[in-house]
Amino acid sequence: MNRCLNKCPEHCCTPSCGDFPAGDGYIHFSDAAQVAATYQKYFSNQAEVWLLTVSKTALLNSLIRIIGESQANAALRYEPSRGGALFAHLYAPLPLAAVLEARPYRANEVLG
Repeated sequence: MNRCLNKCPEHCCTPSCGDFPAGDGYIHFSDAAQVAATYQKYFSNQAEVWLLTVSKTALLNSLIRIIGESQANAALRYEPSRGGALFAHLYAPLPLAAVLEARPYRANEVLG
């Protein structure tokens, strides 16, 4: 399970909004231990930040249905970032079918 912080308003965290676009060319995911540092570095000055919990299995299955298996596997990459830690990056829109939960994120929240 991965988490994604997003500046989406509430209405864009529902199925009526459609898939999340890869606005910067990719969507950056953090695991539970990485979310707080990602928030501090990129989102602490935002008024409203949403935490999306994503199922890797559902994500890959959705991508396979949409773009095919070889492209789906290429779209989700684990790449080094801060301090060499690996972060998942999705180089495709995030299918809402893969989102298990979307809710406001509270600064300094501890995730399990």
